[in-house]
Amino acid sequence: IYTKEQLLAGLEEGMVDTPHAIYPGTDEQDYYRGLVTEAAPGTERQVAVSKGERPQDAESTAGDDEPAAQEVIGR
Repeated sequence: IYTKEQLLAGLEEGMVDTPHAIYPGTDEQDYYRGLVTEAAPGTERQVAVSKGERPQDAESTAGDDEPAAQEVIGR
């Protein structure tokens, strides 16, 4: 049996501290019922590495004149 301290690890770069806000007007049961379909306002978006997402390079920010946007729109 492990203690809570043995199971907890420190935050690494890019990780967001908990607790995350519950969506306004909902409770934890709504999450289990599948009624919450988006993050609460102000929640910091994390990269889903487990789903194949990669962190965005600093020079590839959003905008029509930015390198990443030009790749997506085929310029």
